Amino acid sequence: MSKKPMAATVDGKVSTKKLKSEMTEVEIAESRKIKKNALKNIFLNPILICTFIGLFIWVTQLIPGIDLLTVKGVEYKQIAGTSVFEKVDKIDKYSFLRIDILFPPAKTILSTLAGICTPLAWLAIGMTMAKGNLKEALKDGKLWYAASVKVIVAPLIILLMIVGVAGIGSATDWFTFSKVSLAVMVIMTAAPPANVVVAYAISYEKGANAASNLTTLSTLLSIITLPIWVIMVTAVGALPMFG
Repeated sequence: MSKKPMAATVDGKVSTKKLKSEMTEVEIAESRKIKKNALKNIFLNPILICTFIGLFIWVTQLIPGIDLLTVKGVEYKQIAGTSVFEKVDKIDKYSFLRIDILFPPAKTILSTLAGICTPLAWLAIGMTMAKGNLKEALKDGKLWYAASVKVIVAPLIILLMIVGVAGIGSATDWFTFSKVSLAVMVIMTAAPPANVVVAYAISYEKGANAASNLTTLSTLLSIITLPIWVIMVTAVGALPMFG
């Protein structure tokens, strides 16, 4: 296998990646510093940290005996053979890590933050689109290809895979795939790239213009494709194989 230095293209400029044996001590130290900063930025990213915390809290709920918090409530059940509902007391148990139940004010704070996430996301998308060069994006065939794969090809593949899996589950009576799961997986795949992609590209100076233009083009395309995917998901979800 050849050990020639690899050439990489960054924003149209060709740079050659040196082998470690060809680098000076200063360059090696600088390379280590860059790697260290990159790892630091990755693992200290608030989004990643919160994701792992949420995953940890969710997983701990599966531990037997951890549901120590008891919450009393009521529910209404229909009396068999009638249209009358009766009030029944119920007791729910939750993990002690459920901060929203253990400390009710936290639920208000988290609910408020959750409510502003979508508006902030759209503001971020608008700011990203403003940075992108729409004319340049429309003329770039590679961007059209990448955008089409993201908002058309990828969701189509997911849709076909889900239909196949749901068909197997329905035929074997092993499991049932819900309409909601179908809709969530397809629509999430059909959505344009997240703005964090552009943020990372700008932060690390790797194809920032291409990332910004791709996000802009994908967002514009999704205005047309997302309603179509919603209609398709609704039609497919009406099939008997989906619960």
